[in-house]
Amino acid sequence: MKQENNVTKYVGEQIKKYRKIAKLTQKQLGEKVGVKHNTISSYESGTNEAEQDILFAIAKAIGVTIDDLFPPINSQLDEIHIDKIPLERSEIKESIDEVPTYAVKLPIYGSISCGNGVLAYEDVEGYEDTPQSWVKGGTHFYLRANGDSMKGLRIYDGDLLLIRKQSSFENGEVIAVLINGEAYLKKVTISNETLVLESANSDYPPIAVPLNNNDIRIIGKLKKVILNF
Repeated sequence: MKQENNVTKYVGEQIKKYRKIAKLTQKQLGEKVGVKHNTISSYESGTNEAEQDILFAIAKAIGVTIDDLFPPINSQLDEIHIDKIPLERSEIKESIDEVPTYAVKLPIYGSISCGNGVLAYEDVEGYEDTPQSWVKGGTHFYLRANGDSMKGLRIYDGDLLLIRKQSSFENGEVIAVLINGEAYLKKVTISNETLVLESANSDYPPIAVPLNNNDIRIIGKLKKVILNF
């Protein structure tokens, strides 16, 4: 928890620094990203953590990359006090190896339909550095959005979707689901023994699938979206 708080505080300090370099007031920055000035103030003080999409908007507004707002990997090593490090080289290495890093690498598995369905595949196309605070508990991985059926939730073609692997869900959640070999990202509800997949775009009608269909497999729940600029 302490490490996560340190990262939140660091991000806030970076937002404040680059906002001033960009010669923007908190009110002006808030107007650019769609939040109130006191919300910007809470981000900068580290009392509140900005959602991922807001962070991307802030970075764009102040003219930096998202990486500029976060500490570099292994920066936590600076917090180790010399007088607390064991003298033996083997012990020093062991202590450093135990220091948690800011990011973990998660695999990116192919595409998922934000449209009418695409063939799912499991080839790893790459890896993405991901803050540890995003992946607490469970197995996580990325899928890449394909299509515009979820644009009402600000999910666009090419965005990376952080998925938590799980087979259960609650009504109204956005999940990744495999149906007859096709992968979809949709808002889901269950009604009258039917799984209803809803888009966030009126151009795409709901998809209804009987729950007794043996070709349904829940892949996981959407946790975060990384925008593709």
